[in-house]
Amino acid sequence: MLFERDSTNKHLNATRRHIRFVRKIKTGETLAAAIEPHYNNLIAKKEERLAKVTLREDANDDLSYADSVLDNAVRNAFSACEKYDREYPDNRALRTVFPDGKFGDLIKLPIQEEPDEVDNVVLRFQSLGEDHPLFIEAETLASVVTNSKTAISALRAAIKAVKIAEAEEEMAQANLRRQYENNYLQARSTFGRSVAERIFPKLSGGSAKTAPVEEENVE
Repeated sequence: MLFERDSTNKHLNATRRHIRFVRKIKTGETLAAAIEPHYNNLIAKKEERLAKVTLREDANDDLSYADSVLDNAVRNAFSACEKYDREYPDNRALRTVFPDGKFGDLIKLPIQEEPDEVDNVVLRFQSLGEDHPLFIEAETLASVVTNSKTAISALRAAIKAVKIAEAEEEMAQANLRRQYENNYLQARSTFGRSVAERIFPKLSGGSAKTAPVEEENVE
């Protein structure tokens, strides 16, 4: 029998072989028809999970990319403040926007925390006033912050989607496993133990005979 600990691939392989076996005997189609929908459903749920995993990987890549863009935007904004202060030393814009006089700690923050902190930098740029030459930095930073927050939300949604897909696949496994056992009991009742044993593949190690496979000599 199949067990909960068994992988989806083992469920599918065992069922595929079982379906082939039952179709080799007369009146076996009834058993095939009973289990095939569960078999096809598990295939579909596996494919859905794999697709969701791919989307999660893509979302993670998108967030990493958005974070690197945000880091560079912070560096550029800091450099703009330095340049402005060199030209106008009395204004001290750098200390207004970056009170610590540095940006390293900001871009070292966890990916999901950095956008909120950069929002504060945006507000400090805005406090300089719309007529200030550095005010445009607020718009640039705000744009990349929005992109990062969007990427964070997308990753969270993708992670949730994978968990849902995994749960649905587990349910499909359970349904298939239940029908697999029902098929065995039905086969025992209808055809007897000997036939029932023949139409279910050996799933664990044992002394079952296997057909020899020989390589052909090609001259």
